[in-house]
Amino acid sequence: MPPPPSGRPCKVLCVGKLIPPHGCATILHAAALLIAHPIHFTLIGSVQDGPTVRRLVAGLGLSNVTLIDWVDYERLAGWYADSDICLGIFGDSDQANRVVPNKVYQALAVGRAVITRDSSAIREMFEVGEELWACRAGDPDDFSRQILKFASDGPMRHRIADAGHIAFCRSFDIGATARRIASRLESLVGDRAKAARPSLATRRGPLAVEGKPE
Repeated sequence: MPPPPSGRPCKVLCVGKLIPPHGCATILHAAALLIAHPIHFTLIGSVQDGPTVRRLVAGLGLSNVTLIDWVDYERLAGWYADSDICLGIFGDSDQANRVVPNKVYQALAVGRAVITRDSSAIREMFEVGEELWACRAGDPDDFSRQILKFASDGPMRHRIADAGHIAFCRSFDIGATARRIASRLESLVGDRAKAARPSLATRRGPLAVEGKPE
């Protein structure tokens, strides 16, 4: 999709269930640090602890944050397309270190720049700093600095968004996934065929020993 229009506040989008591993509190405290900047956060998805999150938004006076309970899946592409930056997860748990959430792939599929927590899972799948951007887990200060850098540098943001989209298409879209599954199935079938094939000695029977009887 083409980049969103310029000359407007930077739109930051977070989609998905706002459960603890996603680091909702980290996002909101970072938003508080950025309240004086032309950056607006939209969080779409059910919240595991909704009243606490809404109290935090109100208590921090986050006029730069919009909470939306849910959006039909068919309409999510439009929200992604209208955003400048899409968020992954920011929790500091071991679980958060081991996963790449679906919303990262969704944002890259639409061609949007992604910021998420640095993790072993992210580095296994993507080139951090080239195909997406990362910050320290559970650190609102570092997260806010990276958001501000991304928001203020359009060319860098677009370059990383384009590289991330190419990486997604190369390795994770439907065609790439189908080729990976087909290759794995061919390998499994080949391994089983080899295991089932009788050896040469088995097919011919025991070797005869030539010589005169004593």
